[in-house]
Amino acid sequence: MKIDCFMNMPSHYQADFYRELANLCDLNVWFENNINDDRVHLGWADDKSGFSNETIMNWKKSFFNNDTIYFTNGIPGSIRNLYNSLKSKNNLLAQAEMPYFENHRIRSKIGNNLYSSLMNKNNIPFLGIGKEVRMHMQSLGLKQKLIFPYAYFCSKSIQSKPDFHNPIIFVGQLIKRKRVDLLLEAFSKTRTALEKGLIIIGDGPLKDSLKKYSKKLGIENSVIFKGTLNNKLILNEISKSSCLVLPSDHDGWGVVANESINCDVPVVISDKCGASEIVSQGCGLIFQAGSVDSLIMNLGEIFSTKEYWEQKSYKCSSVSESISPKTGAKYFIQIVEFMKSNFNSNSNRPAVPWLKV
Repeated sequence: MKIDCFMNMPSHYQADFYRELANLCDLNVWFENNINDDRVHLGWADDKSGFSNETIMNWKKSFFNNDTIYFTNGIPGSIRNLYNSLKSKNNLLAQAEMPYFENHRIRSKIGNNLYSSLMNKNNIPFLGIGKEVRMHMQSLGLKQKLIFPYAYFCSKSIQSKPDFHNPIIFVGQLIKRKRVDLLLEAFSKTRTALEKGLIIIGDGPLKDSLKKYSKKLGIENSVIFKGTLNNKLILNEISKSSCLVLPSDHDGWGVVANESINCDVPVVISDKCGASEIVSQGCGLIFQAGSVDSLIMNLGEIFSTKEYWEQKSYKCSSVSESISPKTGAKYFIQIVEFMKSNFNSNSNRPAVPWLKV
C-alpha cells in the first residue's frame, strides 16, 4: 500500500507516528514549509528524520495517482484541503482538529460547508481530532459513516518516576485562550495545590501580566515561571511534576496532555480541549472551561488522597499504550482498509483504541 501524507511543516509530536506508519506501508511525507521561527521559539524540534521523504513541496504541484492513498491535514475548509478533495477524489483521507475561529467566521463556515459537501460526494473519510470538530463537521452535513475519531500519537517517555508531592505544571503559550489566569486563581484557593507549588513553562504576551497577577494573589513565592524550554527538557519537567493542568478555553487537541500521560502524570483538563476524551478514560479529571470553581474542585479531588492520585497515575500506563504511535499507525491502516472496502459493513468499522481502554 502506497500512502502520501501532506503536512504544513515538520512537528516533533507527529514524527514517531509517521515512523511507525512507514513500517506498515510505502510512505512519503511531504512538507509544505520548514518549521517556522515561532514554533522553534516554543521549543519545537525539526524532526523529520527516519520516515521516507523529507522534501519541501508546494501541494499545488502535487501529482495524484489512482494507486496512491493521500492523507492531508489542517483546518477543515482550507484551500489546500478543498484542492486535494477535487484532485484526489476517492483515494483521500483528511484529518483536522477544531480550529480557533478568532476571525473570519463567515468565510470559515462557507469553506467548511463546501468541504463537507465534497467529502460526501467523493466518500472522503474525515479523521476528527477531538469530539468538537467531529460534531462540527456532522453539523455541516458530513455523513456519519465518513467521520472517525482520531488523535495525536506520541511515544512514551518517562524521565523520572512521578511523585504525589511534586509540583503542578502548566506547559503552553502565555496567551488569553490558554487561561493561565484561571489556573493561578484556582491554585491560590486550593490548599493541597499550594503545598506543592506551580511551575509554568512557556512564553507569550501575557507573561508580565501573569507574574503581576500571581503577586496580587499573594502566591508569587509558590509559582515559578521557567520560560521556553526545548521538548526534551519539557518532558523532564513534566515527569517531575504531580499533575499537568491544561485550562484552555480552546485547544483543538493539546498534545502536552499526551506527553503528560506518557510520563504517568495525571492531567486536569478543560472540556474545551480535544484531548479531554483521552483523559476521560481515567487518567485525570475534566473541568468546565472558564469555571474557576470547577477547576478548584478538580484540583482538590485529584490530590484528595495519595491513593486516589496513584490510581490516576497508574491508569496513565494503559491509556498511554492506546495512543502510542504504533497503535495509531495500526488504527490508521484499518481506516484506510475500511475506506477501500467502500464502507460496506459497520461491523468491520475500526474500533477506536483510546475509547475502549
